[in-house]
Amino acid sequence: MKRGIPVPLKNIRLLLLLALSATAAFGQAAGGSISGLTLDSSGAAVPGAEITVTHTETGVSHATQSNESGIYRFPNLPIGLYALRAQAEGFQSYERSQVQVQISQTTTVDINFELGAVTETVTVSGMAAPLIQTEKTDVGLVVESKRFLQLPLTLGGGIRNPSSFIKLAPGVSGTSTWNKSVSGGGSFQDQTYYDGISLSRGDLSNDGEVNPPVDSIGEFKLITNNYSAEYSHALGAVTSFTLKSGTNELHGSGWEFFRNDKLDARGFFNSQKAPVRQNEWGVTSGGPVYIPKVYDGRNKTFWFYSYNEFYLRGGQLTGLNNIPSALMQEGDFS
Repeated sequence: MKRGIPVPLKNIRLLLLLALSATAAFGQAAGGSISGLTLDSSGAAVPGAEITVTHTETGVSHATQSNESGIYRFPNLPIGLYALRAQAEGFQSYERSQVQVQISQTTTVDINFELGAVTETVTVSGMAAPLIQTEKTDVGLVVESKRFLQLPLTLGGGIRNPSSFIKLAPGVSGTSTWNKSVSGGGSFQDQTYYDGISLSRGDLSNDGEVNPPVDSIGEFKLITNNYSAEYSHALGAVTSFTLKSGTNELHGSGWEFFRNDKLDARGFFNSQKAPVRQNEWGVTSGGPVYIPKVYDGRNKTFWFYSYNEFYLRGGQLTGLNNIPSALMQEGDFS
């Protein structure tokens, strides 16, 4: 048997949908958030502070101001590391690097201003990531790209599916991405999103049917309980994936996973091995949109490309089977 799937039709439709919706405002958050308080040395609120966050890999910046209560918020940011800078009249500038934003998570960064000139700067180093999620009530697990790219997936006859990794979370059981149960719920009761786009529209009804290459996934979160009203139509768990994006630097990767009967051991009762040839390979690449002397998209416009193929060839061994006669079924083996 030979099965070639360069890019499944369903995957093409999903990727086109994602491309056409790139500038839309999704009802479901496809990224994370940064929020916090702007305070002075006495703990009083500092309203009107100007805060800017810059995505480290793309250079894209977002700006806001704290309100009269000293609260600021950056909703729905792309995942990744950010550099934060804040300034307010009569206070030293505040800078913090390595502020991590994860999918469907809120990172809290409280800004403590010190009296002084705005030309002076207080710099805080170290990773800023929430150890305990206090901004949301949902219960779930975030899995980063680095983790699931280093973990094995089954090569038992199917394409690698990123949804298989939800079994890393407690309370998940099932034999496949089609038949899974989360926290005791029934099959087909969970909801799956890719960059905020639901798979429950038309025939895009199950994440076993639509599965972009694992290497194109940036991060995902499995929400098992207490999810917010934006997921009100989900009866079970919610899995939210975000796809990778290009950055200011050109990056790429290539891979192949294979299985071959030449490397398999023969079964104890078999005289020979069944033929199996399974190959899955692909590439990814991404970077800024750059056309010499025409357009420089660094810090503004990016592209990302992913391609994979899957082949499975094999067969069954011939054999002889004995069918018991009527006497044998009655216990007479003479």
